[in-house]
Amino acid sequence: MRGSRCWTRAVLGGAVALVALGLAEEAVYCQTVPPPKPKPKPKTRTATPSQPAPQPAAARAFLLIDADAPCTVEVNGEGKGQAGGGKTLKVSVELGQNVVKAINLDAGVAWRKVIEVEGAGQKVVTVELANSIEREQERREIAHLEEKGGWVDPSTGLMWAMKDNGRNVDWNAAFRYCDAFRAGEYSDWRLPNVEELKGLYDSSRWVTTKSSGPDLDRLLPMA
Repeated sequence: MRGSRCWTRAVLGGAVALVALGLAEEAVYCQTVPPPKPKPKPKTRTATPSQPAPQPAAARAFLLIDADAPCTVEVNGEGKGQAGGGKTLKVSVELGQNVVKAINLDAGVAWRKVIEVEGAGQKVVTVELANSIEREQERREIAHLEEKGGWVDPSTGLMWAMKDNGRNVDWNAAFRYCDAFRAGEYSDWRLPNVEELKGLYDSSRWVTTKSSGPDLDRLLPMA
């Protein structure tokens, strides 16, 4: 029995040893295997809103307006400023037809033209007012002269008094009359020569007789 007890103890001791050894091995095993690392969270990408690509500046069209006399300019009915007198006016316009109007306020004359703009860039427009202004000034002078008792022959350009002195005079009195004459506010009146005076008469209206019409060659001296 004693021997049996010893065996049993030995066996039990071996079992305990085995158990203890197993625990030790398991403990060592648990210590040598690290715990699993947590998986990293996937990175979330933040979308950056895309910026629109810069657009090129839209091509523009311009009128360069010059004038041979000072004037006020309108484009499509809208006042744009002054041109002429050495000043060029630059106006932005749309493609297509554009109505340009220029007015000289002193003479009261106007110029108007439809300008076709077919593409971007600059287009030169020349306003021609000088001739119209000159004609208007001449017209006003003639009208003023007629109010004051004068008349301009359009065929010769000569200025005449619309009335004579009303009576017969000698040469000396005629010259004095012209020197003092002030029709139309002019002071350089003179007697006409024979050829100039003939231009006032329409010979076709005279009856063909020997005494028809005045004898200008006899009445007036040759120039």
